[in-house]
Amino acid sequence: MAKIKGIQLKSVKDFVGREGYGFSANIYLDNKNVGEVLDTANGSGEFEFHYKDKSQTEILARLSKEYFKENPKYMLYFDEKGSERSQNEGYISDMVEELKLLTFVEKAYKKYTKQGFPITIFVEFNERNKDIMDSDYNSEEAFVLGAKVWDDAMKAKLKKDYPLAKIFKTYESLDAFIIA
Repeated sequence: MAKIKGIQLKSVKDFVGREGYGFSANIYLDNKNVGEVLDTANGSGEFEFHYKDKSQTEILARLSKEYFKENPKYMLYFDEKGSERSQNEGYISDMVEELKLLTFVEKAYKKYTKQGFPITIFVEFNERNKDIMDSDYNSEEAFVLGAKVWDDAMKAKLKKDYPLAKIFKTYESLDAFIIA
């Protein structure tokens, strides 16, 4: 299962709320259930966290912060001017978003593999550190597709078909979904 620095989401359930799509999931750390996260899709843009032990918050935040230091991206929820508690929740919220995406791509990888496509390609139209409020932010939706090969000819075809795409990330085994 998709895992980043020992953190993973299990029992992810998507649903439609009053203001769009929401989800609920259990949060695991080193294969131990430490809490749950809920996006009620009520328009607030914030997650609700319920931990079995509040001390897990600092551990999850530290691991999330380490990950984003190693893999910079635009932080949607993190507010450097907020309180320590607010900053911790921001890091964890951004990690939840990252894990949801990785879980989605992993599910697509398993589907494509069963269909005879051993490579899954994630196509993204913005760099990871692109602020969504920038005037040149590309609002095209990222997507995944299955492929039999990943070579120069395939790269050239995708670049021609999707000239605005910035990232083509490939996944060729389930190990690619476990990030240390």
